[in-house]
Amino acid sequence: MDIVMDRLILCSECFNDFGLKKMAERIGVANSGVCPNCRSSSGALLDEDGINDLCNKYFVDGSYYRSDFGGSPTLMMVNRSGEFNLEHDAHNSLRHDLKLIFEKTGLTPLDYGPAMWRVGVTEWMERLTSRNWKRRDKAIEELIERCGIKEIGEDSRFYRIRTNVEDYLNEENYDAPHSQRYNGGRLNLNGGVVFYASFDVETCIHECRANMEDSLYLATLEPCRVLRLLDFNDVHEKESEQTPFDSLPLAVRQLFMAASHSYDITRRISKLVMERGFDGIQYPSYFNCITNKTCQNIALYGHVIKNKKVRVKSLDRILLNQVKYEFDYGPCMD
Repeated sequence: MDIVMDRLILCSECFNDFGLKKMAERIGVANSGVCPNCRSSSGALLDEDGINDLCNKYFVDGSYYRSDFGGSPTLMMVNRSGEFNLEHDAHNSLRHDLKLIFEKTGLTPLDYGPAMWRVGVTEWMERLTSRNWKRRDKAIEELIERCGIKEIGEDSRFYRIRTNVEDYLNEENYDAPHSQRYNGGRLNLNGGVVFYASFDVETCIHECRANMEDSLYLATLEPCRVLRLLDFNDVHEKESEQTPFDSLPLAVRQLFMAASHSYDITRRISKLVMERGFDGIQYPSYFNCITNKTCQNIALYGHVIKNKKVRVKSLDRILLNQVKYEFDYGPCMD
């Protein structure tokens, strides 16, 4: 970050809160002089633009709240005059820092009421989650009509991981299980089985919730014939849908980014897709919300290895060498 030396205001050493200090170290410029506030020569220096950036990343982005479908920050930073008056409960360390920021810039946090589409309150989500099954199924049927169709052939590759399997050389152990709990998976069927896989190995590891104690076995797979998939990454928009409140692609993204409370809807979608004769579904991974790439999963109906729709190209062990978390900090405020 470029800073204006004659406009320096604070440095990272001015702050008491650990997380805010660490974020200031990332954003500020280190070893550039003496802080005009605390006189430290070891802190990362911040001018007005740097403090604005810090406040947006720590207080606004850091207050992000995940709703059932979607999510939004719950705080915004505003410029006020007068005496410092914090409208939230906070630890004394953060209260000290907020008062300092206010005194130097006039910035203070206020509650933010987001646009409701950000938290999943949309026309499409209301229809897809309706307790009226006929209304919900009508919405699902339209969704299916507006999804693209993808065909993958023998040149395609996808991957499936099994954990702690004793007979790991038996290819049948990489097929769909003999039976599945209906409420156990995002696209499970009542009375049938679904084969889950991913288009890259890292997504596989995320999806199986692996840890360092697990023995991981990876099957590299390829279709034995062309497989016809309904692609939930390719949802057609209508010209009449001009806002996020009536956007079907947005509703689909929020649906697949949601946790297990969305499974009643996605399992119903899966059933209706199967009844239309598709081999399966391609859909975005839940873990897209914490990665910087687009992760794709595939769900196929039935025992696809046993029925020779899919073949095992190779088997390997996976050894986890390192798990690295990248994270930011946010305010602990009530």
